[in-house]
Amino acid sequence: MKGKKWLSLTLAAALGLGLLSGCGGGGGGGAVTNADGSITLRLAGTMPANHQLSLSSQKFADLVNERSEGTINVEFYPAGQLYTDETMITAIPQGGIEMGVCQTANWASLVPEAEYFTLSGYWDDYDWFKRCCYGEPGEYVMDIIEEKCGVKILTLFNYGVCELVSTMPLDGAESFEGSKMRMLGTSEALYLEALGGAPVSISASENYEGLQKGTIDGASTGPSSVISRRLYEVAPYVTLGTYLKETKYFLMMNGNVWNSLTEEQQQLLQECADEALAYNLEAAMQEDADDIAELEAMEGVTVTRWSDETFDEVQAIVEPIVLEDFKSTIDEETYNYLMDTSEALRDAE
Repeated sequence: MKGKKWLSLTLAAALGLGLLSGCGGGGGGGAVTNADGSITLRLAGTMPANHQLSLSSQKFADLVNERSEGTINVEFYPAGQLYTDETMITAIPQGGIEMGVCQTANWASLVPEAEYFTLSGYWDDYDWFKRCCYGEPGEYVMDIIEEKCGVKILTLFNYGVCELVSTMPLDGAESFEGSKMRMLGTSEALYLEALGGAPVSISASENYEGLQKGTIDGASTGPSSVISRRLYEVAPYVTLGTYLKETKYFLMMNGNVWNSLTEEQQQLLQECADEALAYNLEAAMQEDADDIAELEAMEGVTVTRWSDETFDEVQAIVEPIVLEDFKSTIDEETYNYLMDTSEALRDAE
């Protein structure tokens, strides 16, 4: 594709001049070879073992272990046993771990183009967002990350939607004035600030206490977390249709490890990743639907779905600010390319 060809030439020139930095890519050696000649690949995850994202990761590992007939052994470690989303952005490029499943938003601190996978308030149709993620613009951004950080991205797993849970109803743009809410990443923070609120940076594990003590009035999180962390006990309002984001996770490998594999081994890993993705997309959609239905059935919990008119009002305020910030962090040609290719996919089937 024309865009990819331009990207390759631009990155090659930048690498030749030593202009790309920040990821510490290229670290580590090849895959760990055992005494019997088999290869062991450790795969780090951050979600609980029973979450669909972890089940999708385990499915990938099981597929590889079975189809390689013992020549490749993928060991999956869920629930942050080895690394967190924050620490994997250095651990994977530098070879501290062979593979990881890590949230895309964290990579924007090293590769600004990765913010494309969030852009809260711009994406107003998650089917369109998926077409972009798995189409030309998403591949374009992943190419940049691979080149800059010395990694191989096998696929994008889906966590599901991130909406808002709060101690008060959020009926529209004016409801956010003066609020304090836990937001993750640049785009979410800008979304809230544009509406007159103040973003707070805390971990998901701190949401319950923060809501209980009034440190925060609300939080960006998924429906599954509202249930599993029992946030509804201290924040009985769940607001859907905010289009904060549909969270994506990279299934990623250290570049040196990937390059040490044979073409047949690389093909096997890619095929297993593609199959695990098909499982993941269905599981994520089902989990969102089940969790929302459970919340709607709970006594004392109010689930509100914004109308198109309410979202349009919010988007008119938020979108220009989020896009202007994104544009300011990357070069103009890349920004225009991403916007043009994304808009071309808006009404595609």
